[in-house]
Amino acid sequence: MSRPDTAASLDLSALHARLVEAVERQDVEAIVSMYTADGLMLPPDGSVLRGSEAIRDFWKAAFAAGMRGTELRTSDVLPGGEDLVVEVGEASAFLAGDGGAPAEARNNYVIVHRRDAVGWLMEVDIWADLPADG
Repeated sequence: MSRPDTAASLDLSALHARLVEAVERQDVEAIVSMYTADGLMLPPDGSVLRGSEAIRDFWKAAFAAGMRGTELRTSDVLPGGEDLVVEVGEASAFLAGDGGAPAEARNNYVIVHRRDAVGWLMEVDIWADLPADG
């Protein structure tokens, strides 16, 4: 397996920075622009969200529910060809908790990134929640 210091992960690091900044600004349109037009999200609730409108609705709901930040930690980068990379990692979502105290939700994720003329975009985004104590 490739490690996160591959050339592809350098581009992915830039994508991570853009995502973190957009989440902190709650900039839904900036986030949607990081996905392919027919991007696919598979959240832990078992739903299948396909396309820009569904991804937009997901992020609007996440912000309305109190999401205020995110952090991504890549553990593996698996090459899938010149224009395809599979990223595996762990993420934290920072939420406005009860009484205004911050809360953290952690998950494992797999993201399939596809490179096009714009750069690296998320094509498939799937994650599973981790227990609060582990």
